[in-house]
Amino acid sequence: MILKFIAHNPWLIITIALCAAVIGCKDLEDCRTDYTSLVSIDFQKTTDFDAIEIVGGIKFTSVPSYRVFPLPLNPSADSTTFLFYKSSSTTADTLAIFYKRAPSLISPQCGVQQAYTLDSLQTTFAKASIIHASLRKSIPGPHVQISY
Repeated sequence: MILKFIAHNPWLIITIALCAAVIGCKDLEDCRTDYTSLVSIDFQKTTDFDAIEIVGGIKFTSVPSYRVFPLPLNPSADSTTFLFYKSSSTTADTLAIFYKRAPSLISPQCGVQQAYTLDSLQTTFAKASIIHASLRKSIPGPHVQISY
């Protein structure tokens, strides 16, 4: 049965052999990066936000009651502002994160990676501080801590 299939489809065997030869001879480059554009925000108590909005971007309307939120930074700007909505308040709390971006070439095959370093914060929360300025996957824990 298999021999009959191979006899009627020799192009399939040739294609598989060529693909295996090309893949086997090429060193696959590791294009993974340690950098991330997600800032981890740690609230000092469990949150009860109804929505979180990225100004000029998307609005998350189903917000779980967590203490730590990973939120994305804008890769084409040096700051990102977040609005935190609660049903118990008529105004939203704001958090503006200012950061420096440093693009670097991994390799011609992999392209460019972008490193983010947190610079400063502006907020309407009671207190906000930067815990880890460099946004890297290898650095555990939150980047920003907020008390309210």
